[in-house]
Amino acid sequence: LIGCVGGLALPSSPRPLSASVGFGHACALTNGGLVECWGDNRRSQVSAAPGGVVFSPTQALPIPMTVSAVFTGGDASCASTSLGDITCWGASLQSTWTLGRTADFTEVKPGEPTCAVTTAGAVLCWPTPSASPVTIVSGPAHALGVARTHACALLADSTATCWATDPLGPAVAVPGGFKFATLSVGGQHACGIDGSGMARCWGANNLGQL
Repeated sequence: LIGCVGGLALPSSPRPLSASVGFGHACALTNGGLVECWGDNRRSQVSAAPGGVVFSPTQALPIPMTVSAVFTGGDASCASTSLGDITCWGASLQSTWTLGRTADFTEVKPGEPTCAVTTAGAVLCWPTPSASPVTIVSGPAHALGVARTHACALLADSTATCWATDPLGPAVAVPGGFKFATLSVGGQHACGIDGSGMARCWGANNLGQL
């Protein structure tokens, strides 16, 4: 079983292979290649039909395709499908949309905006599902974190750069010239582990998160 906050558990058949958790919803990939989601569906992030809170796992993609990976984020979800595409749903759009070819991306973070790292290392963000992608970082980047208000990327030289997500702002280098091995982005702050193993954080500290 995969258990979640609030006591909800996914049934063990079909067997969940992996799960991805967004801000208010979550999705699981089953051993049959299906995607089942539950949680906040007010912006169609659980399924293409909008509603309130979905308490039982619901098949997210009604179209006949299997999935090899699923990604969730703020108010949207995406999956790598057997058609070779990244198919997404949510962000109040009552249908699915195609982000691009799976082979063109190394990492996808759904939301509004949805951002992704291309195989060339560039970071692209889509402000809305119908908008053209905006190049935020020309690259090369190899890790990405996206939250409600901001996003950050880890660059090839191990430095980090961050930008606002609403509206999309220019990427600004994290001050101090620190080199990071890993990067994690939270609601209004971010943290990275530097080369000495120390965690360094920046952003909002109103709840002691730094």
